[in-house]
Amino acid sequence: MSKILNVLKKLPINYKRVIISSILGAILTMILYAVIALVVFIGVTNAVAVKVFNIIIMSIISLLIGYITSRNCSSFGIVNGGVTGLFYYILMTVIGLFFTKGFKFTTFFFQLMLAVVVIAMIGGIFGINRKKPARRRVQ
Repeated sequence: MSKILNVLKKLPINYKRVIISSILGAILTMILYAVIALVVFIGVTNAVAVKVFNIIIMSIISLLIGYITSRNCSSFGIVNGGVTGLFYYILMTVIGLFFTKGFKFTTFFFQLMLAVVVIAMIGGIFGINRKKPARRRVQ
């Protein structure tokens, strides 16, 4: 366990940015969930489509928070994005526990967690590679 902690300490992970991005992602997710709930309540779509909307929303938000986290990092965008995705998924699971009666570890739970982390890693790669070039000074 201590070896893992030593390796994590050496990685240039911006934990402040990870937490802020994950909380921002959770807030955006809750807003989008409220919109989907309103759409289902009005009757535009049925409740079966909610699971698909859940996957789509979490995928888009994961890409966004991975991008936001790694945008100002100097390196290791994939690691910063992955840590952000994992923290976001844990945060969403804890929030979900307040709204559900029971909790079960299913294969869908782990598949969605893996998808969120991988998509956030991709967002981290985009964030590192989309830096603006430095402006040249005119002398």
